[in-house]
Amino acid sequence: VEIPARLQAHEAGDDLAPFLVGQADHRDFGDVGMFKLAICQYWDSYSPRSFLVSNGLSTMAYGLPAASAAALAGDQPVISLVGDGGLLMGAGELETLSRLGVPVTVVVAVDSSLALIRLKAELDELTEVPNDFARVDYVALAEALGVSGRRAGDLNELEGAVAAAVESGRPALVEVPIDYTAYRRMGG
Repeated sequence: VEIPARLQAHEAGDDLAPFLVGQADHRDFGDVGMFKLAICQYWDSYSPRSFLVSNGLSTMAYGLPAASAAALAGDQPVISLVGDGGLLMGAGELETLSRLGVPVTVVVAVDSSLALIRLKAELDELTEVPNDFARVDYVALAEALGVSGRRAGDLNELEGAVAAAVESGRPALVEVPIDYTAYRRMGG
């Protein structure tokens, strides 16, 4: 799998939030982890209950099932913003989206790491703690489970892929590589 240039997490959050707000009414769900911390620093919500996150309980893999439930219960487009660690914990949910035709767009930030745990381990000089994992082809994973997949290497591709996914009215996944080193500047 060719890995495109990596985005900084704050770029994805800073650019994606206003783009999504400019779309039709929708609900967005953030998963737990370092990507959530980056997204939440840049996210502007313009209407009540339009951006939901699990806060304080470290519920990795919350974003996709929460988004699925919202899509089943409502008529607004739903977007789930997840890290790759959280998605791997609940990847079977993609098959559920496909089988039920639930129109959720999943944006997965790929850094091949449990980044928040890795950062905390680095800060505590626990470098022997393994938090990285093999590169997964999330587009292939999604397609194997019946969900269309796209890869975005820059902000324009990210916007285009998310817009096309939402407009399709079908379950879709957009993979975007994130540069882990930017998290170090955020601290833990």
